[in-house]
Amino acid sequence: VTVSVVGSEMKTKTGSDGNFSLNVPSSLQNVRLEFTHLNFTNKVVAANADVVNVSLAKSTKQMDDVIVVGYGTQKKKNITGAVATYNAEKLDERPVQRVDQALIGQLAGVQVKQTTGGLGKPFSINIRGTGSISAQNEPLYVIDGFPISAEGVNGAGNFDNGSPLDNLNPNDVESIQVLKDAAAAAIYGSRAANGVVLITTKRGKQGKNVIGLNVYSGFTRAAKKIDVLDGQQWVDRAKEFINSAWVASGTGRTASQTNAERRAILGLAPGVVNTSLMTDDRWDLPGHPGLDYVNWQDKIFQTGNFQNYQLSASGGTDKVRYYASGNYQNNTGYVQNSTYKTYSARANMEVNVTKKIKFGINLSPTYSVKEDPGVEGKDNTLHKIISQSPVQESNSLGADGKYLNRYAWGGSAADESGRFDRIGQQTMFRTLASTYFEVEFIKGLVGKSSFNFDNADNVSKGYIPSTVLASISGSYGSYRKQNFVNENTLSYTKRLKDVHNISAIAGYAYNNYKIDKVSLSSSGNFTNFVNTTLNAQSTGSTNEQRAVLISYFGRLQYDYDGKSYIDFSSGLMNVNIGHGNQRITQAVIKQMQEVSYVTPYCVTKVRGELGKKLAEICPGDLNKAFFTLCGATSIEAAIKMARLYTGRHKILSR
Repeated sequence: VTVSVVGSEMKTKTGSDGNFSLNVPSSLQNVRLEFTHLNFTNKVVAANADVVNVSLAKSTKQMDDVIVVGYGTQKKKNITGAVATYNAEKLDERPVQRVDQALIGQLAGVQVKQTTGGLGKPFSINIRGTGSISAQNEPLYVIDGFPISAEGVNGAGNFDNGSPLDNLNPNDVESIQVLKDAAAAAIYGSRAANGVVLITTKRGKQGKNVIGLNVYSGFTRAAKKIDVLDGQQWVDRAKEFINSAWVASGTGRTASQTNAERRAILGLAPGVVNTSLMTDDRWDLPGHPGLDYVNWQDKIFQTGNFQNYQLSASGGTDKVRYYASGNYQNNTGYVQNSTYKTYSARANMEVNVTKKIKFGINLSPTYSVKEDPGVEGKDNTLHKIISQSPVQESNSLGADGKYLNRYAWGGSAADESGRFDRIGQQTMFRTLASTYFEVEFIKGLVGKSSFNFDNADNVSKGYIPSTVLASISGSYGSYRKQNFVNENTLSYTKRLKDVHNISAIAGYAYNNYKIDKVSLSSSGNFTNFVNTTLNAQSTGSTNEQRAVLISYFGRLQYDYDGKSYIDFSSGLMNVNIGHGNQRITQAVIKQMQEVSYVTPYCVTKVRGELGKKLAEICPGDLNKAFFTLCGATSIEAAIKMARLYTGRHKILSR
């Protein structure tokens, strides 16, 4: 129970036995004490004695569920939009490695699909169906108020450059809300066209310090193996094909003719075999001596395992609250040589400087290592190995467990399991950092400013040794994304005559992100042992993207006694350029000319009347129009911008 002195900031908490102690200065007169508890009614008594005995009555009121929405919270009963809520209280008890994995089958209207079976790979989230066949359909993710968009996602939900939820520890999540209707786009703009997923991580609570340890382990297996022919079935089928081919190859030939008879008819020397028209004599011998019947899926699949270790601490006072955690995950896949390890930490802190001023800091560094020999996809490891003949020569088995020579009646390649010697490593170091400062100017009027930074460094390395291909090859790629967001909001809430409830928020956001990509590949340059030049083929490329997004947004809500509701939201992504506003247009052109990599003689000028809803132009079009040096790409994007809601355009180039 919290015991506070009415009219002052003095307070304390009772012990488990109900006892408490407060030293009240003698200068305070007519001291009154207020006793508060979540499940009991508040009570105020006069402190007119050294000992005060108080009993609280159990509260009959039910707490209203509070839902996190864009830039604020609302009571669940007052929500007018479509919002789905996932309570993450029991997430610690579920053996999930990713936050998106935890949402499978949990929310109505939210489809979570696994587009790849690789360890640590992202899941694709679609809210109320798919809006595009070729473009991405991922929602906007907002982590502790930090909006993060997915980059490099195709219509199938495959992530080329990682997901905003990568390396986010599920055990650190407190709640997840999904905004599913157009109201999300109204406050977050065009980024929220596919919905919004709001994720709130755990916070410290006032009271005793709590230390938690969560450890779990388990195993994984292939849920279903592909139904293919075993060794004997393959032999039976091969006999049918060969005998049919023999009968069709000449007049008077029958399937009952032996290999010796066929050899004589074909005029072949003793010991010579035509594998298209003759069978292997060992197929009909008991125990098929000299042959191994191989189940390739048993050779490449294994029992995988996963381990999770989570240590956390939380607590606080009425002034400072904290939550800190460390996590280690180790996953071994059910396919050979596939592993995934993550190391993550989190520190969240909130400080009440005064009753009206507070600030908070969130910091989460993470590191992950993924090993994948390239098992997925057509013509890749799994496909190649499972497509092999299940019959192999016994004397061809090497010390490393691989068959060295091709079986004459088998496929065109030797043992493909050497593909597991390929190296495919991807590392990611990611840091999410944010801080906010909040001031209550007057009762109900609150200003808040936040600064958020997301830095993700992805490095991928590939190497194919000569045990896989005749000549080796290698690749290297790096992807760095730096995302900075500054948001400033002013909110106001007021209750009039106990029936009129008014809330409003206005805000400005600045988003600056930069992406740098490097790709290198080389093949045929070296052997495994000697740095000798073969037929060298090397390629390399670099790419840099920069974008700035400026947003103005607002929301006005009113309800009458919890019965009638009005909700008005508006989000203007980018600057709202009015009809014929030449001043802003000229300013844009000037900035374009000052960009270092845009030549002064090749600038696409947008002199069109840009229209009122620039929000509906995707950042890619802005990037093409403003930063493409010249040519059809920049002109096409500029025309698109100029035509929106105006129907007129003027494009000049020089």
